[in-house]
Amino acid sequence: MSDTKTKILEVAERLLILHGADKVTLRMISAEAGVNLASINYHFGSKAEMENALLARFIGPIEEKRLQMLDNAEKKAASPGPPLEVVIRCFLVPLAEFASRYPDHHNIFIGLYRLFNDETRFKAEIQTIISRTLRRYAEALLRAIPNASRESVLARLTFMWSASTALLDSWILDHARMTLGLEAGEKDILG
Repeated sequence: MSDTKTKILEVAERLLILHGADKVTLRMISAEAGVNLASINYHFGSKAEMENALLARFIGPIEEKRLQMLDNAEKKAASPGPPLEVVIRCFLVPLAEFASRYPDHHNIFIGLYRLFNDETRFKAEIQTIISRTLRRYAEALLRAIPNASRESVLARLTFMWSASTALLDSWILDHARMTLGLEAGEKDILG
């Protein structure tokens, strides 16, 4: 990725975190990045492609780390593959690390959702980013739970994906900490 393209994404990310999607404009991004609006079009082709790149900048590293951890676990495991607990840990750890790095990640994703201003396109882009991970973890779960049907594994993977995202959502975790009087962090949750 070119330095200018990276700089535009870094500025867009920072402005999104600071001001929220409702207040961030392409003019603000271009001014802060020290580029003209034509430069954004040159590097991304459109505002929509810049939004896609920004979303990938957040989600992509989580998915790459999940795949890397699963690859490593599969290389170390005997046939047919790593046990269920290891597969689940490979899935959860990158999300927990992301949540620790971006404590306000919930607001970032809400901001990205608003920035897209198109729920269908937002979901489609997320599906594109996660599809490889989804397939790989479905295969790993099928090996880890050999007696489960494909439909059962799909249901479990869907639940695991949704529950892990909600569990590490900062406002839910903060409420649980306050209600229970605990200082548990993401690492504590993962055991």
